[in-house]
Amino acid sequence: MLGKIVGAVVGILSLAIAQRQGTTTVARPRREKRCRFEGVFILDGTGGVHVLDLAIPLDSANNRVALQHDLADYDVTLGGQLPTAVRYSTAQGEAVRTGPRTFDYTLHFWGLDSSNRRVSLVVSSGTKLFREGDSNTYDTVGGTLAVYLPSQDVDGDGFPDAGEMPIACVPVTLTGRRMNILPPCES
Repeated sequence: MLGKIVGAVVGILSLAIAQRQGTTTVARPRREKRCRFEGVFILDGTGGVHVLDLAIPLDSANNRVALQHDLADYDVTLGGQLPTAVRYSTAQGEAVRTGPRTFDYTLHFWGLDSSNRRVSLVVSSGTKLFREGDSNTYDTVGGTLAVYLPSQDVDGDGFPDAGEMPIACVPVTLTGRRMNILPPCES
C-alpha cells in the first residue's frame, strides 16, 4: 500500500514539474504597438492625390474615430452614368479599431447636381491598415465605393434602404500619409 502512495506522489510531482517546465519554455507572442489614428492625412492612389482625411478620436483609447473626408478629382458622373452630377459633398463617417494597427471605416457622402440636389448616395467602406513601425502611413485594404440612386432611399433618411443593391461598386486603393507641418513661404 505504501508503495502505491509513494508511486502516486512521485507521479503527481513529475507531472507538476513537467507542466511547469512546459510553461516556462513557451515563447510569448510579441505585443504589437498600438498606433493612434488622429490628425490630417493626404491620400493618393486610384487617380492620383485627391483626398484629405481628418481623423478625430472619439475616446481616449483611440478605439473610435470620427472621419471627415474631402474629395477632389473623382469622376462624380461615373463615366457618364450620372450626367447631372457636378461634385461630391464632404464625406463623413467613423472608424472602429479592429487591431493594434487596423481600423474598419464607413464614410457617407452624396453626389450633387448644380442645384445641390442629390444625384447619388455613396458609401465608402474598408479597412485602414497602418504600416508596421510607421504610425504616419496607412493603406486602405478592401476599400469600395458603393453608389446608389436617391430613389433607393425611399424613407428619406439619407442612407440606401435595406436590401438595395448599388448601381456601381468601385474598388478603392489608397495610401494615407500624415500631413507635415511646413514653414511659411518667404514673401
